[in-house]
Amino acid sequence: MGKAEFRNKIYLYGLVLLISVTLIFNLYALLFDFELKYILPTILQITLLFLIFIKHKLIKIILKIWSAIFFIIAFGLMILGGLLKDLANTFQDVDFLSYLKYSVFFIYWNCNLYRC
Repeated sequence: MGKAEFRNKIYLYGLVLLISVTLIFNLYALLFDFELKYILPTILQITLLFLIFIKHKLIKIILKIWSAIFFIIAFGLMILGGLLKDLANTFQDVDFLSYLKYSVFFIYWNCNLYRC
């Protein structure tokens, strides 16, 4: 069985740090706030970290799928949710800076995912 090789170590360490920080947040919310909606992200993050550490041959494809689902779609839904909220308020008090923040993240993750 082939092993995955990460040529950019900074990317690998940053990815492990990002997943670890979000895992710690989800574990805290799960254990101390009893928020059951954090079970699925916690299981996925533990699985991702395990696959990264054993250097599974499909980890690069799995990471692309994970980032597409949890970063690109999530930021897209945040933009859509803000637009729907402002539409309900007839765009009287629009906060353009919140759209800018989510739009920058949305564009950033799209560019990183599709630059294969």
